[in-house]
Amino acid sequence: MDHLVNNAGINALSMFEDTADITNFAPVMDINFWGSAYSTYFSIPHLRQSKGKIVAVASYTGWMPVPMMSIYNASKAAVISLYETLRTELGRDVGITIVTPVLIESEMSQGKILSKDGKMVFDQQIRNMKVGVMPIKSVTEAAKAIVNSVCRGDSYLTEPAWFTTTFYWQIFFPEVLGFFNRRSLTSESSVEDPSSSKKVLDLKLLQKYINPKSVRSPNIKPN
Repeated sequence: MDHLVNNAGINALSMFEDTADITNFAPVMDINFWGSAYSTYFSIPHLRQSKGKIVAVASYTGWMPVPMMSIYNASKAAVISLYETLRTELGRDVGITIVTPVLIESEMSQGKILSKDGKMVFDQQIRNMKVGVMPIKSVTEAAKAIVNSVCRGDSYLTEPAWFTTTFYWQIFFPEVLGFFNRRSLTSESSVEDPSSSKKVLDLKLLQKYINPKSVRSPNIKPN
């Protein structure tokens, strides 16, 4: 084995207290954290021999407490902590790059989530609410950035790079980010109504510049 890339993940969007059965969200931790942990555990002996690298795809939510994503945030924080610890334990035998992407072209950015009922669904309304007008980077551009980062031997990569500034805001001014995160909270009823973010997303001219083609339509259908 030359290298290991842990990229599998699912998201759950719901207020923590609105979940009738908290075990409905168990798959988030099983896939996002344990999926990476198991594959890494069995790969380490082979990676030691090949002097290979591990690419751990976490998320910026591992260090930023985004509302309505509590279990997902926790799973990604666990991923970051796991690989930071392994970096110390493995030393120079195995290189580890921890990737914390923001919004990348994927099924999740299209609106595929684990509902509070424990079912995988496509929900464009909640997608529009959470994504808003933030630009979504194409998967091709993100992959190139990750490969270049791993080849450089970087310990961390946030993609897009400009979002790294929010990490320092979280460290030095957590109250400020907390204020804006609280303002972003939206009640269940408001999710059902077209929000200002949804209206902006409906402007096809703007979508052309901020989103890849695969997530440009406000009414994406499952594959």
